[in-house]
This record gives sequence, C-alpha cells and structure tokens, in this order.
Amino acid sequence: MGFAAYLALFAVAASVVVFIVTRKRRNLAAAVGLSALTFLGIAVASILWVQLAVSGMDG
Repeated sequence: MGFAAYLALFAVAASVVVFIVTRKRRNLAAAVGLSALTFLGIAVASILWVQLAVSGMDG
C-alpha cells in the first residue's frame, strides 16, 4: 500500500509542476488540460504496470 501512496503523490506532484509551467506559457485551459492528461497518463501507466506484474506471478 505504501508504494501506491508514493505513486499517487508522484502523479499529483507531476500534475502540479506541469500546471505551473504551462500556466506561465499558455492560458488556463491549456494548463488544466495538460495537467489532467499528465495525471491520467501516470495513472494508466501505473495500472498497466501493476497488471503486468500481477499476471507474471506464478500461483
């Protein structure tokens, strides 16, 4: 469970960084959109990674 919490914190931190950097260069809508895509991309990648890890277990 600890790893999932760190992964969630990483996703939120990455989304915040993307929002801040994009907000300085683009408008608010672009910043919100890229931030959401960043969060969803990390979430999808982590779900796929966990599924691959679980499917590779013998038992």
